[in-house]
Amino acid sequence: MLNKGLPVLLAISLGACVTPNLEPQMPEGYEKPVSKTPQKQPGAELEAEPMAQQVPAVDCHPLTGPLADLPAFVAEKSVMIGEFLKTCNMPDGTPGYVKGSPWTAMGFPCSGGRGVVDWKGSAYMPKLIIFNFKNSCPMRYTDQRQLEEDLKQLIEFPEESRLIAYYPFSVVYWEVVGFRDADVGFRMELFSGPARKEVWPRFQAYKPIPVKLFGRENALVKTEHFYEVDGSITKDGEEDFIFKVERVKVLSEEEVENVKRRCEGLKPRRNCQQLFRT
Repeated sequence: MLNKGLPVLLAISLGACVTPNLEPQMPEGYEKPVSKTPQKQPGAELEAEPMAQQVPAVDCHPLTGPLADLPAFVAEKSVMIGEFLKTCNMPDGTPGYVKGSPWTAMGFPCSGGRGVVDWKGSAYMPKLIIFNFKNSCPMRYTDQRQLEEDLKQLIEFPEESRLIAYYPFSVVYWEVVGFRDADVGFRMELFSGPARKEVWPRFQAYKPIPVKLFGRENALVKTEHFYEVDGSITKDGEEDFIFKVERVKVLSEEEVENVKRRCEGLKPRRNCQQLFRT
């Protein structure tokens, strides 16, 4: 006998499996808006817009006074102010320094005295007179911090900038003013008769002997220069000498070439090409 309630239950079960359409009914003629958001294509990634890099502004300050034209010679201290290690340009193009940049200075051998004098032959009339300008000969300042303090009292330096290096001038060529005596190296050797006859008595009488020294910084620097140093040698104590620096000039390429030609005139020939490279 069939159960008359079975079709009713079956209808109820089938109805439970049907999902009703819940989407709202829109009026006739309505068009669904198109999304403006870029749609990612299959297998492709959306390219992100590059972000602008923020470059920090350089805290640039102008170089003024004697510092506006470096390197600069400070005669009162027998020292050359070298360079600021971190430089920049002001908006108008003038050179400046980055705030806090350290700076350098160059001293001169034997400007602190105790220069070694040697001679060959008689002390009354030597056959050869030697003034040694090696780099270890004392410069006027032996204390770097004291030099920095004295320079800052004399010149308006940036307070936050410090003297980071103090190195000697390296002599590569020399001349004795008024005589033909000249040679390469740091040993000034007076060999000519006129020089020995006139220079030695002057030296013994504590009178200055004018000389010219040529060379460059004895250090690794950003910009290498070739210098001409005018000064004089004077007896210091009983046996030593002191070198007084009177003028320092940065030579142009043409001026370096002129000095090199004088060097090339020495006999026997020296390696002037290498010494006077610019």
